[in-house]
Amino acid sequence: MALPMITGHLIGAAVPTALRAVRHWMFHLGGIGLIPLGLLDNSPIPLPGIMDVETILLAGRQQKFWIYYAVMATASDDSFLYVWNEVA
Repeated sequence: MALPMITGHLIGAAVPTALRAVRHWMFHLGGIGLIPLGLLDNSPIPLPGIMDVETILLAGRQQKFWIYYAVMATASDDSFLYVWNEVA
């Protein structure tokens, strides 16, 4: 009975740490981080809306680069869409 409770606590403690690490990694990469995200977004297992959310977060954090983030998101999304269509 105690094992599921301990497992739940470990998962509960690990999830915020993992999310914080991913958020730090994405902010650190900036616009370049949108390129692998574009690959994931157009993969067979899509992440709907993730490009929009990441672009909004990056643009909100550094408002003077909003056009750069918008162009990077569009370019990476469209280029990987083209690649996946050619593969299929």
